[in-house]
Amino acid sequence: MTSLKLSVGSRPSLQLSNVPAARGYGDFLEMGTDEASRILHDIGRALGRPLAHLCTFLDPERVIADTTIGPAIEPIVAGIREAFTTHAPPVIARDVTISLSRLGGAAELRGALELPREAARRPSV
Repeated sequence: MTSLKLSVGSRPSLQLSNVPAARGYGDFLEMGTDEASRILHDIGRALGRPLAHLCTFLDPERVIADTTIGPAIEPIVAGIREAFTTHAPPVIARDVTISLSRLGGAAELRGALELPREAARRPSV
């Protein structure tokens, strides 16, 4: 099941993870199949359009794609960026960074550990 994780801090952040359709295409990408790359790019465009609309309302600083599915994520993210540029308002498309996660499977744990630290750094009113 595909999930979209929202992290709320000083600015919200979205994380796209566990795209099941991409899991089977990673092997094709490693063999250099153009058709698999095109299909994954199309998946990214299909995800990117509603994501662009969602970002219009949430105004996140970044969208982070989970890299645990391997090399299949790169054409997906390229499709997301393409759709985002087309369907998000220019100010949102300019300000929101779409990137690949560098944390892999540790992202959720590290995020959970960071939330209390971020709260502790906020000034008391």
